[in-house]
Amino acid sequence: MPIEAPITSSIMVHRDRLPHLRDPNEKINIWKVVKESIGQELSKITVPVYFNEPLSFIQRWAEDLTYNEFLLRAADHPDPRYRLALVSSFAITSYTTSEWRTMKPFNPLLGETFELEQDGFRLLLEQVSHHPPISALHCEHEEYIFWASVQVRTTFKATHLLVESQTKYHLILKPHNDHFVWNKPQTRVHNIIFGKIWVEHNGVVDVKNLENGDFAKVNWKRTGWFSKKATEVSGSVYDCYGSEHYKLEGTWNKGVDIVNNRTGEVSEAWRVYPFPEKKIA
Repeated sequence: MPIEAPITSSIMVHRDRLPHLRDPNEKINIWKVVKESIGQELSKITVPVYFNEPLSFIQRWAEDLTYNEFLLRAADHPDPRYRLALVSSFAITSYTTSEWRTMKPFNPLLGETFELEQDGFRLLLEQVSHHPPISALHCEHEEYIFWASVQVRTTFKATHLLVESQTKYHLILKPHNDHFVWNKPQTRVHNIIFGKIWVEHNGVVDVKNLENGDFAKVNWKRTGWFSKKATEVSGSVYDCYGSEHYKLEGTWNKGVDIVNNRTGEVSEAWRVYPFPEKKIA
């Protein structure tokens, strides 16, 4: 349902860091908490508050629009396959901070909402179900409409934390009536018991334009025994007949380039924004 309230032009100043940061020397005994929870879903487990970052999940989810200006670039481009390449690249940007943000956001309360007006868009998120936990997102801009509902399942395994997102993202670019849909990769958080915690995302994300049948496949590479590819992504953009037009090359934590198959020209899709000087690690 469209958001009818007008978009205001007032400027709000937002803080870029918390007033108090986590003590980097703090020792947390994760094993004491998880040893009885192997194989269980995280939303059903009571964990100490120091396991959480000071954000609700729906507030953190709003960060998916951090790189929203690339949607405006897509809306303004005449080539439908390049628009698909930009949207496919945008779908990667929501993971840029996950390399060092390994703490769990708080579970939202049923009916909890978060609203954000910024960069010409209005965003509303709500926790719409408690069991199972489901969140909904709706965003409107003069150039696009963006919406999704998500059910995240987080499970403790013997060696890692597995995060699976059951969701479909939808994006309509108004100038072209393009309607894109895509899914999310799996996430694994390693070394939750011993060693330095690190994150990887893996799987294939399918991005499709329902308006003309064009599609893209983005491969999130998993670390192997003899290689370190934990942040690499690569993809291909096809027309509805299966002919490849563009390639995507890069990493989910640094940036992505778009390569024109016909000319070999390389253009920048995005580069990661600089983080605050002090961040929670």
